[in-house]
Amino acid sequence: MNGHLKEPVDLTRVTCNVIMKFGPVKMLDKQYRLPDLLENLGARLSGDPRPAAGPWQQTWKLQLPEAVPVAEHRILLRARTDNGQNFLALDIALNFSHRFHPSPTSGRTDSRMVHAHTDADGEQAAGACQTPPRPQRK
Repeated sequence: MNGHLKEPVDLTRVTCNVIMKFGPVKMLDKQYRLPDLLENLGARLSGDPRPAAGPWQQTWKLQLPEAVPVAEHRILLRARTDNGQNFLALDIALNFSHRFHPSPTSGRTDSRMVHAHTDADGEQAAGACQTPPRPQRK
């Protein structure tokens, strides 16, 4: 993530509201503190946990749990600082169809990795799931 922080932020106190949808059905609607959410997804806070105002850059590779069912999902994440200010917003579309979902014995782990980019002030958001290329038909 690349952005500009308008004020210092204590990342250990950022609260994230995560909604995971399958079509119109909410499968998950839960609050997390940012360090706990990252830990659940196989990542952790790195760098300065209390960055000052100014340019900010952060990269996390997130591992989705195998329990996520085969389907097309939307993950909406809204994060706020400890004083209630908007911190970031992500709207991520994930396609875990049978075509892209690896079998447990395949030994592949990269197709369940999520990479996302957003502005730190939450004004724009985009995301993508890394999936293998679609096979060409002859």
